Amino acid sequence: MKILVIIFAALYGISFCQPLKDLSLEQLLTKEEQDLIGLSKLTDSEQENLRLLIIEKYLLGFNEAEQKTTEDKGKKDCKEKGTEIISSRVKGGFHGWDGETIVKLRNGQTWKQIGFYFHPQYLYMPKVKIYKSDSGFMMDIEGTKKTVKVRRVF
Repeated sequence: MKILVIIFAALYGISFCQPLKDLSLEQLLTKEEQDLIGLSKLTDSEQENLRLLIIEKYLLGFNEAEQKTTEDKGKKDCKEKGTEIISSRVKGGFHGWDGETIVKLRNGQTWKQIGFYFHPQYLYMPKVKIYKSDSGFMMDIEGTKKTVKVRRVF
């Protein structure tokens, strides 16, 4: 993780000694980006909230990149064993199973619930595992109680 922050700092001309949390909006955004979002119209408090949000999203991106590397290795291991498990996260919020739930994943795939099950529940970006069973593909969403039959739609 530290190596990735150092690479980011080197690419964007940020001092290695400067902690990420101390970066200003001027260092995080180009002049064009600042103008586009109307940075000068925001209050100091709004600017600080925006700065913290950008840093949080930036760090989340690094975490997802690290996770993807681990997921890719896991997929390779499964393929070598003759099985395949797809691991990802729900893109945004998951609102539970409604009988025809569409689940968009961070890896770009979209799956549709085809097994009947109704259970409303809200989870934000939960982890997902999809695997092939004798009867088709099954989706297991972390934080839910039941694995549901699905089919890929995109």
